[in-house]
Amino acid sequence: MALTWTFEFPSLDVAPDFDGKQDVVQAVHWRLTGATSTGKTASSYGSFAVPYDPAAKFTAFADIKRADLRAWTKASIDLPGVKSAIKAQLKAEIDPPTVSTPPPFDGGLGGQAARTRKADKAAVLAEIDADSVG
Repeated sequence: MALTWTFEFPSLDVAPDFDGKQDVVQAVHWRLTGATSTGKTASSYGSFAVPYDPAAKFTAFADIKRADLRAWTKASIDLPGVKSAIKAQLKAEIDPPTVSTPPPFDGGLGGQAARTRKADKAAVLAEIDADSVG
């Protein structure tokens, strides 16, 4: 099963009046979240400037759709790189390179707990590896 990818757009930076137009979007703030079938999630947050071209078709603020923001974002960011970073976060959470444990005299098991969960992790790690980043 592939990861589920979700874009969110928490806010837009808008110029109330710009070049004779109202509510011109100047920047988009975005968050991309990757989720496994087991509910583990990781995300990346960023923003980008929206270039203004007076000769281009202008989309009024009230007419902006989620699909517009997704298209603008995909055209403005390194989507494969962002997805790769999110996948790395998920892998590190599921199979951390280091674990925190109490000392042995206080019942600490070292990495034993992490090693015994390795089989449980295999399916989720395979899911992350199988997802394409494009």
